[in-house]
Formats: sequence, structure tokens, C-alpha cells
Amino acid sequence: MSQPALWAMMRMLHIPDVDFLEELYEFSTVRLAPNGEREATIRFQTGVAQGSPLSPTLFLIFINTLARLLTEVGRAENIEHGVDGVPGFNNIFFADDMSLFVQTEQGLQRLLDITQGLGLTATSRTRRTIFFNARRSSSKAFATTRLHRKSPWKFSSAKQ
Repeated sequence: MSQPALWAMMRMLHIPDVDFLEELYEFSTVRLAPNGEREATIRFQTGVAQGSPLSPTLFLIFINTLARLLTEVGRAENIEHGVDGVPGFNNIFFADDMSLFVQTEQGLQRLLDITQGLGLTATSRTRRTIFFNARRSSSKAFATTRLHRKSPWKFSSAKQ
């Protein structure tokens, strides 16, 4: 997740002292010395600080705001699963895993563009798609397959 996106979300939610957190993260670094070799200092611009007691709260603010954003876009643009008899939704989150549910490639791309714009990317082992029976009267999944990259599709996921 992008730290600038997190700070923007926190400001949008009127959370106080975002500037303090930005400054705290701006000067946070990690020192690496693999196999006793020369040290390297790295400044992270994504994610939250590992081991910080504040990190779980920051992550929850980010992921819950993302879920609400995807839901709002889905409602406004009719991007949802499309299964008859089931209330409409387009996302489910569990911890740092995200599943998106759409009817069209364009809908999927729209949601992926949002997640990618917030600094989220997927590893090849996390991208999957489930195709539902084309007859809308049935909600049984009939195939699960890897989602392969095809231009102009871009892939993202909440998984870091």
C-alpha cells in the first residue's frame, strides 16, 4: 500500500495528526547487512512499519477505506457479481487478502485500476478468477483458473 494514499485517506476521514505520522514515516529506515557484508540503509515508501503498535490500526484504516471505495464505485457504476437472488457486492476482504467480484472485464479493470492507484500489487500466485455459470439463474462456480496477464489488463491485489 502506498503511504501517500494512506495519508490522503486519513485526511479524508478527518483523522487528526496525519502530519505527525507522515514525518514519523518520512525518516524511518531499515539497515540491512546480509551475511555480514556492507550495510545498506533503505527508506520504505510503502506499507506500515513492522512491529509498531500503530501499524495494525493504520492498515485497518487503509483496507476498510479501500473496501468502502470499491463498494461505492461498484454501486455507482453497477460493478458487482451479478448472481441472481444474491444482494450485490464486488469485494470481500479477509486480513490482507482481497477478492473482487464482477460481471465484465471492464468492471474488473476499473476496480483493479483503483487498487493499483493506491499502490497495491499482486504476486503471480495470488491472482485467480472464478467464472460463474453464464445462466444467471445458477450461482454454482464451474471453473477456477489462473488469471493470466493480457494486455491491456493490469493486475492488482491487496496482498503485499
